[in-house]
Amino acid sequence: MRINRFLTFTLLAVSAGLIGCGGGGGNGGGGGGLGFEDATFDATVIRPGIGLTTVFARINQGGTTVGSTLIAAGDLRASSWSEAGGFDLLPEPPGFNQSVGTYNNDSGTVVGRAITSALVTSPMRITGGLAEVLDWSSVGSTGEAQVINNSGVIGGIVYGVPNSTLVRQNADSTLTSRGPFLNPICRAINGAGAIVGGYETDGAGNGPAFVWSGATFTTFDAPGFAYTVANDINTAGVVVGRAGRVNQVGRAFVRIGGTTTLLTNPAGFNNAFATTINDDGVIGGYVADDSGNNPRGCFWVDGNPILINSRVTLSNSGVVTFVNDLNNSGNFLVTVDESGTSFNTILTPNNLD
Repeated sequence: MRINRFLTFTLLAVSAGLIGCGGGGGNGGGGGGLGFEDATFDATVIRPGIGLTTVFARINQGGTTVGSTLIAAGDLRASSWSEAGGFDLLPEPPGFNQSVGTYNNDSGTVVGRAITSALVTSPMRITGGLAEVLDWSSVGSTGEAQVINNSGVIGGIVYGVPNSTLVRQNADSTLTSRGPFLNPICRAINGAGAIVGGYETDGAGNGPAFVWSGATFTTFDAPGFAYTVANDINTAGVVVGRAGRVNQVGRAFVRIGGTTTLLTNPAGFNNAFATTINDDGVIGGYVADDSGNNPRGCFWVDGNPILINSRVTLSNSGVVTFVNDLNNSGNFLVTVDESGTSFNTILTPNNLD
């Protein structure tokens, strides 16, 4: 299997690739993890009971998840779930009949993309139950919003052929752009508005990660690897992600103060992906075999890897395959596989200090 540097969770390849990855979790920094070295978890299974497939990729600090539900072939809808409010299909802007939710902030504003029957895609924001298309026409005619922080700063892309442009919609609705680049993506944003992600340089999947903060656009690579992608950034500016070589094994990394350090692999695994980091420096991700198959959820505390399946008991021989996101309460949004059926679950630590 080809290890796609931008497809963090292979489950998200449903519906001809229309569902994207939300990514990003924490808004803090530091380490220690509030006793996470010994954390065990209770599991809450998210079962929307509607449509063919639901994939949630993001959990905010209040525990609300966002993602997308495939209602039927050709009918994709942004959706959300919370323990208090249950499952919701989110509204679409007028004139659009499909949508994808990619990211939510702590006040519940959701961003993503809205899709017409002619498959024209526009950046979308949903606030207070109202969906609207964002006006990025000064940069390009089609695109998608991919991340949003609590101040309302939005990051995303406008599509181009062959290259697309990174866009930041500031809190005052003015736009800033970078690029164009080949296959750029915004993966996460922190409270200060720093956006992280990556793009390609050669059409073969190789290229650098980036941190876009204010007027500064910084790219970086992990030494010895052909591609690097940043998947999350916390408030302290600590970045986590994945470095690798296309079709080969790669490593999870953490970047602090401009220094990129590869994370230790758990015993028996060579291939690792870091997807999220929270305020306490707890890092979530997953590991896999050398071909990128048989994934298992993992987290790192002070650089030490811990397989999540060793810390939670799931019914029907279920296993945690991916860590989708992690919030500051220590709640993991994960993907569980149960005899070939995948679904989302929230893992809540039950024994923190």
